[in-house]
Amino acid sequence: MVAGFGPSLIGQTVYFEIKNEVQNGSDYDFDVYMYADQLNTYHSRGQVYMYYDTAAFGQTLVNNGKVTFQHLTLLNGIIGPPFNTPQYNTTLNDNGNRVVATWGSAFGGCDPASVSLIYTIVPDTPTPLYHFTFRMKDPSKPANILFDGGLMGGQQFFVNPNPPPNPQPSDCELPYSDGILPILLSDFHAMPSGVEENEVKVTWATSMERNSSHFVLERRIGNNGTFKPIAMIPTMDELAGGSYTFIDKSAIGKDIFYQLKSVNMDGHFAYSHVIHLHRFFPTSSPYTIYPNPTNGLIHIQPMNESLQVQHLSLYDMQGRLISQTAVPSAEVIEVDLATYPKGIYLIELQHTDGSTFRKQVIRK
Repeated sequence: MVAGFGPSLIGQTVYFEIKNEVQNGSDYDFDVYMYADQLNTYHSRGQVYMYYDTAAFGQTLVNNGKVTFQHLTLLNGIIGPPFNTPQYNTTLNDNGNRVVATWGSAFGGCDPASVSLIYTIVPDTPTPLYHFTFRMKDPSKPANILFDGGLMGGQQFFVNPNPPPNPQPSDCELPYSDGILPILLSDFHAMPSGVEENEVKVTWATSMERNSSHFVLERRIGNNGTFKPIAMIPTMDELAGGSYTFIDKSAIGKDIFYQLKSVNMDGHFAYSHVIHLHRFFPTSSPYTIYPNPTNGLIHIQPMNESLQVQHLSLYDMQGRLISQTAVPSAEVIEVDLATYPKGIYLIELQHTDGSTFRKQVIRK
């Protein structure tokens, strides 16, 4: 996640990124990095505004003692004798769903001409600024830590274009810009559509969208598969957010995983948390047969361990026997229709007790 701050009269742009996001139980840890697009940019103060999802964290984290932080590379310097004090101080504020971290020189009313040590260079590669830990109220909810583009767009970032010990007495101000990924995901669910066996209804909602472009819905089948894009949905780009629905008509299998890729107008993107749908197929049938329709392999899973299959026969819709095979003892029986023409077929399972089970399948 990147936030750009600029341009300005002197041409610099300062960028912020959120990196190293890790959830450990109820603790959500992440780092804020900073860098500039030009060398010879120096800072002595600044502010970072960060939204958090109240469904995951509750409200007013700072006042409730649920935010801790550490100064990292760009803020952890020490001013030596005779001062012997940290180079920067940070104060935290919270308005209920947004944390504001304000850092400034340990010398509040500093004179650049006399105290040059308060200036720190902003590198042109991402460099650590802060490490934060936010304590979660509901660890099952998405964290959604995002920079606040609205307020940051109205703030000023304090820089000095000349390096110490000869800083420019008239310091320059770089205005914040809106180059962030401003989508707050408030809901993300998947459930059977109730229409077709292989249809899943995926819904999500946002509480804020700004300069957003589109979503890419990605799906994974099973625990060992890979995520692949299945749909691109334009955003409503509304400050109040919006609600979305997509019907996945080829959700094959029992365990389906989804994730959302949110893409900004400038191409920056971020991923949502992963949701998992485990489907329990109807038990009125002695077998679960999936996927159906299929373009190749069909899985037949007995729902009753006492069923012992002896033979499997495959017929076309004219009743002609296409194949018949003996079935070894297995938890899941597989039938490959990849070499057969598209159409409807009948699978017949003959049990050792003389009973049979028939099911129509579709080769698409």
